[in-house]
Amino acid sequence: MCKLDAGIAVVGVMIVTSAFLTLVMLIIWQTHLFLVVIFVIVFGAIEFVFFSAVLFKFPQGGYLPLAFAAVLLFVMYVWHYVHVKRYAYEVEQKVSTEYILSLGSSLAVTKVPRIGLLYTELAQGVPAIFAHFVRNLPAIHSVLVFVCVRYLPVNTVPAGERFLFRRIGPKEQKMYRCIARYGYKDTRTGNVEFENQLLEFLKEFIMVDYMYQVENEGNNFDNGESIVSGMISMSMFNSV
Repeated sequence: MCKLDAGIAVVGVMIVTSAFLTLVMLIIWQTHLFLVVIFVIVFGAIEFVFFSAVLFKFPQGGYLPLAFAAVLLFVMYVWHYVHVKRYAYEVEQKVSTEYILSLGSSLAVTKVPRIGLLYTELAQGVPAIFAHFVRNLPAIHSVLVFVCVRYLPVNTVPAGERFLFRRIGPKEQKMYRCIARYGYKDTRTGNVEFENQLLEFLKEFIMVDYMYQVENEGNNFDNGESIVSGMISMSMFNSV
């Protein structure tokens, strides 16, 4: 029975590998269709012979690998279904930008001079948990960053293009959105290294955003208050 179970498992792995390799040949390698058809016919015939041979002993225990696979498939389906429903709920309940703008100076009773990272799956909008924080917590971080990690259908993302930033609301609130992008061959770094890289890119974004406002506001720009605000923001980054 053990040999039979291993045989069905091995042949199943061979079939799945050939199927994924066919997709790679078509999508990534851009192999000629004629060569792909030959590959499918040759290896498909060999694997069909092996698979039909091990299925002859299916009643004697060959059903066990398929039963285990069915259980794992059900677990993965439930996980995927819950994940999709949770994301749909966050999209429906997300906080609009108008709500952020309406908060004004009453965003928090006390602001802690640190940076808060709020991880979310939303690439747009503010998660509903933020409104819960504002209503129930007596203090909030001076700088808030909503971090969203995305995996793109590319092999690698250059380190210089890893993080995308955008300011949320007026600059006085110091709220930003960060989208961290990874390819399927990129290795996710540790939390400490990831946060250090995020803060370095955030500092550059704040400086660029500050210079952009200086250039566009001209004489109407209050140099005194803006320079002080920029110095305070940079000092908070250095204290983290």
